[in-house]
Amino acid sequence: MRRLPAAEIERAVVDQVRMLITTPEIIVATWRAARVQDGGITEAEVREALLDLDPLWEDLFPAEQARIAGLLVERVDIAQEALSR
Repeated sequence: MRRLPAAEIERAVVDQVRMLITTPEIIVATWRAARVQDGGITEAEVREALLDLDPLWEDLFPAEQARIAGLLVERVDIAQEALSR
C-alpha cells in the first residue's frame, strides 16, 4: 500500500462525517439520544442544529475540529480500494 498524507485521510473522513450527520437516520438517532437529556427538544431543532454545523465547521479552530472528529469517529480502516468507516 502506498503512503497517504494524514491531511488527505483526515479530509476524506471529515467529508464523510459532514455528509452522514445530515442523513435522516442520523438526525432521528441524534434526536432520540438528545431527548434523554432534554425531553422537550424537537426533531426539527436537532435537524436544524446538525444542518447548521456544516457551514460552522470551517470557522472552528483546527484543534476543535480534531476534538469533534475524535468524538464522532472511533477508527478509520483504509483498504486499497477505498476508505471505510
